[in-house]
Amino acid sequence: MSRITLVIDSATVPIHLGMAIAGGRLTSASLGDHSEMLETAKGLLRALFYYNQMPEAERLIIERNARDLIEKVEAA
Repeated sequence: MSRITLVIDSATVPIHLGMAIAGGRLTSASLGDHSEMLETAKGLLRALFYYNQMPEAERLIIERNARDLIEKVEAA
């Protein structure tokens, strides 16, 4: 069995597991690069841990980034 990475931008039909594609079946899928999500999660963890000690401006930036990320994930 061979594994390939296939990038689909602006799919015209819904993509689902088990779908026949590129001469095989789709067995796993992801939304792509998760680095933004990881950095936001780390920021949220830091904000929760240091909530009372963190400057308000920094907290607000982290909260805004989290809201933006949630909106992107919901829109996907």
